[in-house]
Amino acid sequence: MKLLSFLVLTILVLSQNNLHAQFEAEPYKAPNNVTEDIESQMNAKYGGTYTLTIYFIMDSLIDKIPFDYMDEKYEDPYGTLKGVSVFSCQKNTDSEDSSIVGVYKDGNILWDSGPIIFGNILSRLSFCKDINKDSTVDIGLISEKEDFSENYNPNNVVDYLWILSWNGSNGKFINDYDPGTDKSKLVPGPFKLFDENGDGVYEISSMYSYDDEYTHTPIENPPPNYPYVTYGWNGSKYGLWPSVHQLKEGDFYPAIWIEPTIKCRVTSEDSSLKFQYTVTNGKNSLQQIESIYITNIAVDKVEKDPEYQDSIISSSGIITNSWCFNPTLQSYASLIDPGETRSDYWYKGTGLPSICEAYFQGLVPVELTRPTTDTLIINGIYNNSVKRKTIGLRTMPQQLDTLGFLDTLRAYTDSSYSLGWIKNQTTANKYTNYFTTAKTQLQQNNITGVKSTLNQVLQDVNQDSTSNLTSEAYALIRYNTEYMLAHLPNSNPPSLGVKLENSSGSLLTGGTLQYYDGGWKDATNNGDGTFGINTTKSILSLRMTYAYGSQTVSNISAQNNTYTFQTKDVSVQLKNSIGSLIDTGTVQYYAGTWRDFGTTTNGVATKELLPNTYSFRMTYAHASNDKQQDIGTNSTVIFQTVKANVQLQNSQGTPLDTGTVQYYAGAWRNIGTTANGSVSVELLPKTYSFRMTYDYISNDKQQNIGTDNVVKFSTVLCTISVNNSQNQPVSGADIKYYAGAWREIGQTVNGQITKELLPKNISFRMNYNSVQQDKSQNISTNPLVQFNTSTQ
Repeated sequence: MKLLSFLVLTILVLSQNNLHAQFEAEPYKAPNNVTEDIESQMNAKYGGTYTLTIYFIMDSLIDKIPFDYMDEKYEDPYGTLKGVSVFSCQKNTDSEDSSIVGVYKDGNILWDSGPIIFGNILSRLSFCKDINKDSTVDIGLISEKEDFSENYNPNNVVDYLWILSWNGSNGKFINDYDPGTDKSKLVPGPFKLFDENGDGVYEISSMYSYDDEYTHTPIENPPPNYPYVTYGWNGSKYGLWPSVHQLKEGDFYPAIWIEPTIKCRVTSEDSSLKFQYTVTNGKNSLQQIESIYITNIAVDKVEKDPEYQDSIISSSGIITNSWCFNPTLQSYASLIDPGETRSDYWYKGTGLPSICEAYFQGLVPVELTRPTTDTLIINGIYNNSVKRKTIGLRTMPQQLDTLGFLDTLRAYTDSSYSLGWIKNQTTANKYTNYFTTAKTQLQQNNITGVKSTLNQVLQDVNQDSTSNLTSEAYALIRYNTEYMLAHLPNSNPPSLGVKLENSSGSLLTGGTLQYYDGGWKDATNNGDGTFGINTTKSILSLRMTYAYGSQTVSNISAQNNTYTFQTKDVSVQLKNSIGSLIDTGTVQYYAGTWRDFGTTTNGVATKELLPNTYSFRMTYAHASNDKQQDIGTNSTVIFQTVKANVQLQNSQGTPLDTGTVQYYAGAWRNIGTTANGSVSVELLPKTYSFRMTYDYISNDKQQNIGTDNVVKFSTVLCTISVNNSQNQPVSGADIKYYAGAWREIGQTVNGQITKELLPKNISFRMNYNSVQQDKSQNISTNPLVQFNTSTQ
């Protein structure tokens, strides 16, 4: 209750000070001539003697806070109250059965209600705003009935709420009232506006008995939560309707009709961290943001002065381990309006950033009718608020659990990505890998490696802060990493130091080292080409892996020793048949799978590999050769092509042109066309299929050019013979053969014609005297093709 009592006291003191200042500076009483003018017009219109009792100059009230109800500023949302005064007249008799409310401007009464109100309209308004979203301003007026028959008795006072809806030229009351008694059915007060459903249409809460100062008289059809009463809008008026949700003791005024966002920037000031919060209230919010609670923070580490920061109360909250930001309530200047952003929320303290919860509450009426306890207030913060993630101050660990702290850093990275504080998966993976690597290094007692990794984190976090990290992710990663670096233990020198050098003696990074101690274990990788092993054993077996290849050595002294692994500069060469280096061969080596080695430049490709036996593969002209070699004894690996000579000759052995030659390597590849009966190509030695095409006919031949590089194709002399039915030679017969289409050979002379063709099964056609015959024959087994004509 301490916080609530403090807030209520602050409200009352500041609001009264504000009101007194208003009365001193602005007129609330009508000048004599205005009083006489209004009374004259009322008396002339309604007869009798009317006395002006209340006169509100609305221009003097707009943007001020109500004195009695302290809910929100008076508003003029549609500009219909400019120059307007609202007045009340009471019949000058002992009876209070005929009060009038009117609107006065520039010497004219624009509208009056007529004598319909029972009781006097006292010197207070309860609200001034559009409460039912009908585009007219609504003014809450309090009518009070007093019984003075036996002097003033506070227990015989009843408040009635009348709601005047004013459109600029005409007014009407939109509260339910009894025309027979001239009493409003909205009783007894004080009255509070709140939005139950977030629809912008307000409900009105009241309590039928308030501290024994108001008459406890029966109410028509009391609600089940009586004496608590909630009035609502039914589309035409405010009243007690069955459809209206009735607040009961312990219920909240909803404070959730806001759309807050929060950003936090952390800066280092001396030995403290300053947490500066920027809060935005979404433009579609229905409420102003009134309270912000940052929870799960080290309140005892927060510097307590000052409590007031730029008109904001900044102090420890009612929730354990929370910090609260509240407006001072003086003119409500510090509330965050819909669409507004404020950055004046901060605290400083000693500790580290961590992820925490922020609870936001919209402005609601101050509760003066229903009992409030600390438990109810805390319950309201948790359950009647909008929750967001942010960062806040946590206590530094008394004793650093380095492995657990690295797990925390990784968890911060994962959460920052899921919350959008790390902008992309690639960046999140990078920091996750850093902290995973650092943990592995720490488990290996590689403190040097841990420091190197964490220093890389600090270097990258500054670069990424411009685009890939929000201020929250930056603070979480930077300040926690700095803390861990400052508290890492000193490392002890390893009993066995191991280096990985290239063939020139320079340190190589990218290797991994294992040692055998009941099983293969990872050595400490310092990240610079050196490794450390702490062991009590006198000798060890070591296994270095680099570029997917490994080298294992045994019986290495493990105490006060340094051992060096050195790679070989492996040269893979490609030469042609006369020993000249040629390009471009593509080289691979096998280490678990085929790995890229490089492409020959000036006939050579090089790579540093640990000494071992590897298989190498050279690919040239679409064909590949493999070779296995121990590079520890010979680091130069030579591949040499052979000159494949493909020849075409006729049946007499005479060279023939022009035959077209191809070889098969994944597909048919062109070699060229025979000149002087041959064509050649440099190929890696292996078995290929060759194809000769001559006069549209092709033959294939498979040959290992590594053992015989001359590939010969020979045609056969094909003779086509045509005889008649008496077996006499027939001249002038037209002869063709089929090779993708019918090709001309010529006409027979003395019954024959010949042609050199590649041996295979060929279709021939004879046409004589318009008679056509076809015959298919394998000329490699029988080069004589015989046709016989018949007598027609």
